[in-house]
Parts: sequence; structure tokens; C-alpha cells
Amino acid sequence: MMNMSVLKPIVIGMMLGLALQGGMIVAMAAGVADLPDLVIENAAMTSDTRDRAIIAFNMANRGTAAAIFSVAGQKVNELQLLDAAGTVLQTSRQEVVAIMTTINLKAGNMIEYSVLMSNYFPQIPAAAVSVRLIADPKNAIKESNDQNNSVVIPLLRPTPISVVVPSTRSDLVIEKVTITRDQSGKAIAKFTMANRGSESAVFSVANNVYGKKTVQLELLDASHNILASSVPSVLSHGRNVTLTPGQTKGHSSYLSSWFPQISANTAYVRFVADPQNVVQESNENNNAITVVFQP
Repeated sequence: MMNMSVLKPIVIGMMLGLALQGGMIVAMAAGVADLPDLVIENAAMTSDTRDRAIIAFNMANRGTAAAIFSVAGQKVNELQLLDAAGTVLQTSRQEVVAIMTTINLKAGNMIEYSVLMSNYFPQIPAAAVSVRLIADPKNAIKESNDQNNSVVIPLLRPTPISVVVPSTRSDLVIEKVTITRDQSGKAIAKFTMANRGSESAVFSVANNVYGKKTVQLELLDASHNILASSVPSVLSHGRNVTLTPGQTKGHSSYLSSWFPQISANTAYVRFVADPQNVVQESNENNNAITVVFQP
């Protein structure tokens, strides 16, 4: 009769998938389950012809069974931006399983990715120095090894190419300014407002500029302080003013029509096109010109 003290461990061994062989308890190979093993491989960052950062990587299954993501919203992989200390600064918009969709990554197969970094991270923090790529970040898949799902690579920051885009806006300037006097000694102001841009300058109903000034004159003292600003030359209701590229509009009138009273301290007169910046221009800093005024 077999000793019960010997029989007990044999029975326990059989229950655990073990077998008696030559008096020794050994593992039964048939009892070991096949499992997937998800890893990130060949991760690298490059840039395209427009100097945009691209991240490429493979998510591979190096196990012995298929990895099946089948639950809607289940995360397949994700990226993380890390600082120099390895702290997570941002987590990417993850790839997730869509409704009524299954991702079946069979043993030995891989999924290749090559994506613009801006698709994962619209804004990259200045402190970010590396990227961690993670397969199955929520451990939804039972694997033979859950410790090899991620890899860290340096963050590439391409230098953007500076592209000079030709302006397609208008450019209003004041030209041909003179202040003369008639036979009675009254001052006459003459000038031209020109459009030196490549698009029409339009003061119109569409711009909602009723009462807006197209041109303004200013009286300045010797220190260039404004003594008075003119009132005329405004856009009245139902009136449009358009200057096409290269077109000019001449003005000639008595200075007194702009200023009923001219201060004795007036030393300069400044002429300003589009003084309220109603028209969008390629250059807003060349709209004015200043000339000496002799009382």
C-alpha cells in the first residue's frame, strides 16, 4: 500500500498541471497558456520636407497568441512627453477602439505608425526633452510580459523654415505734400493719398465705417505735441471710397477748411491716411507725413 504522505503531494501536483516522473514532480507543458506580448519597436523621430516633426514606430506582438482589442474606447497605445527628470508633462490623444471595431494583432505581426507629432500634441512644452511610447497603456490585454510595453526616445524639435509670404494687402501713404499761400496770404494744403499695396483699400458700408475718417490733419507744436485734429474728410452715409493698387487721390483745400482756428504755436502739420486704421494694410507705420508750417 502506498504511503499517504507520498500520495498527497502527487495529487496536489496533478491538480497544478504537474506529473510524477522517476519519483520527481515535473511541469506538464500542456498546462502553459499561450499569451500575447506587446512591445514598441523601431521608434524614431524625423522631419518632413516642411520641417514638421514626425514620429514613427511599430507596435508588435512578440507573444504566442493574438492581442485583441474589442471594447469601444479601449486604449491601444499612447505617447507621453517627459521632462529631464522623467516627469510626465503631457499625455497624447490616444488611439482608441472605435464602436463596432476590433483590432486583432496576431502573434508575430505588427502595426506601423508614422504620424505628425502635432496630431498627438498640438502644443509641446518647452521643458519636454523625450517621448515615451506605450503599447496597451491600461493593461487591457493579458500578456506574458507587461514590463516591456514602453520605450523612451529623445524629442526632436525641427527648426521651422521661415517663409516670407508676399503681402496681399493695401498700403496707404501720403505723398506730394505742400503748404502754399494764395495772394491774400491764406494757407493752402495740397497732398495725395496713394495706395502702394497690392490690394484695394476700401472704405465702405461693408466695413461699417460711417463717419470714419479717410484722412486727418493734425497741428503740432515745436515739440510735436498735437494742438488740434481736423474734423472733415469723413465717410458719410451711403458713400464708398475705394483706392485700387497704384491709385492716388489728390486733395487741395484751404487749411482753414480743416481748422477754423489755427494756433499761433503751430510749428508742423501732420497728414495721416486712414487715421483710425479702418483698412487692413501691409504696413501701418507709413501712413503719415509731417511738414513744417510757417504762420
